[in-house]
Amino acid sequence: ETHNVILAVSKKFPIGLGKLIITGTGGLNFEEKRDIIVYDNCHVILVQTSSSTYRPHDTMEIRVVVTNENLIPIEYGELIVEIYDAVFKLVGEFPNVPIHSGLTKVLRYPLAEHVNVGTWLVSATIGNTTSSIEVIVSCPLIPSFDVNAIFQRFLLRIDETLRGVIKINDDHNEPIFGRAIIAIGELTEQDIKSKMKMGLKEVKPKIEEWSIYIQVYIQVTDLISGQDRIIHYMIPIFTHDILYDIRPLEFEIGVKNEFQIIAKRPDGKPIEMKNIIVTGTMIMDDEYGKKHVEEVVEIKDFCKRDRNDIGFFNLEIPKNCIGVLMAITSLGEDGKMRHYRIHAPYYGLFNFSLNLSNKNNT
Repeated sequence: ETHNVILAVSKKFPIGLGKLIITGTGGLNFEEKRDIIVYDNCHVILVQTSSSTYRPHDTMEIRVVVTNENLIPIEYGELIVEIYDAVFKLVGEFPNVPIHSGLTKVLRYPLAEHVNVGTWLVSATIGNTTSSIEVIVSCPLIPSFDVNAIFQRFLLRIDETLRGVIKINDDHNEPIFGRAIIAIGELTEQDIKSKMKMGLKEVKPKIEEWSIYIQVYIQVTDLISGQDRIIHYMIPIFTHDILYDIRPLEFEIGVKNEFQIIAKRPDGKPIEMKNIIVTGTMIMDDEYGKKHVEEVVEIKDFCKRDRNDIGFFNLEIPKNCIGVLMAITSLGEDGKMRHYRIHAPYYGLFNFSLNLSNKNNT
């Protein structure tokens, strides 16, 4: 049967690293040693590392947070950071590390190629207070490798080539001996519909259909370790390089209304507006509400307001207007219309009346 034992440490006991030796005698004789750290409670120290595990050649990043006993960050001070390896050997030391507003700067300790693997100790000491954190330093028996691929975010139908970069290296940033397979294919809208309806009924593909995605399949195999990595890319294909959107900032009949045009790339990032024409078709109603007349207005001048991807314009909407249809037509460098048009949402205006009465018809 064992019991918990409380050891009282004298205030005169030296602060810092120590060793606790436990010796058992009687029917069972044993001796066990433990490394300990003795500290006081004048400060609260939190040691942070960039990772909980490291490998040889990695760089260990260390930062220390220091507060007083009331958890208020100390303004100025200095501390010592020490790094001990798996056999408790001092392998790194940062003396006189300055503290500003409770934080130290980030300290970087590069690990050598040959180190003692196991549990390492990173400690920080200020005055009589010491705190530490454990990290694992390991060396894998079988080296690993990574595959990174960078391709275009999107393609246009006028593009004729696909460009990309594939990078392969192991844990030591060295090339590997292996084999790579790269397959590129198209994915059409009909393919997606077929996958969604798979198991329900067979869908016959159309004779002429456009691709909406380019699929890139990459498989890399390390012939020494047998490990492999797979990357599957989906690159969307767009017809136009610029997409426009119209938003009404205000919408009221009988007055001038301000509209906003936003130019975006197909991937959603802003892009500079090109020459465009906004065509507004206003649908008018006669006084009897039986006949509709359309009035077409073209806008070519826009206010940029320090942004080249956003434009503003004003459009006066008559009182008898019941709806507005907006369309954006792109112009080429020669001023001629290009072969596509973007339609904005239909903005409708509705009039209604409401009769209120109570039981006494008052």
